[in-house]
Amino acid sequence: MHGRYWLFRSGRSAPRGAGGSRVHATSAALRNLAVRLTPAHPAVAVAIYIALLTAAFEIVTLPLGFYAGFVREHAFGLSTQTAGAWLLDRLKGAAISLALAVPLGSLLALLWRRYPGRWVLPPGCWAAWRSSCCGASARGDRSALQHHPTPPDPR
Repeated sequence: MHGRYWLFRSGRSAPRGAGGSRVHATSAALRNLAVRLTPAHPAVAVAIYIALLTAAFEIVTLPLGFYAGFVREHAFGLSTQTAGAWLLDRLKGAAISLALAVPLGSLLALLWRRYPGRWVLPPGCWAAWRSSCCGASARGDRSALQHHPTPPDPR
């Protein structure tokens, strides 16, 4: 890897190649564990599987995240945060990811079971709406939300 882009490339290529089969085997093992824990309740098993998968992802990405988010930022003087504070922030982010991933993933699984051939339509419509309306307002581009955009200020 050349120059400063090795970190970006390593994060992008992690799921591919020989690691892909390990990821699949790990995912299958987590699924089997979730089903063994709650064999009579498939919805709970899905929620447990998503929670385990999210936690495993956070654990696997922790070393690269520490290097990118703590070591490199300190190397350039971009952060004064201690390692403990960085880890606490990382744990808060993982908790938020878990709190969002479990209900949304369970909803996707419900849609997948309820509408086997068309399960992608409701999430796809939501994603299209989200990226067109809410994405524009989050970026500060209000012209996508207005019928008559105001002309730019001449100052």
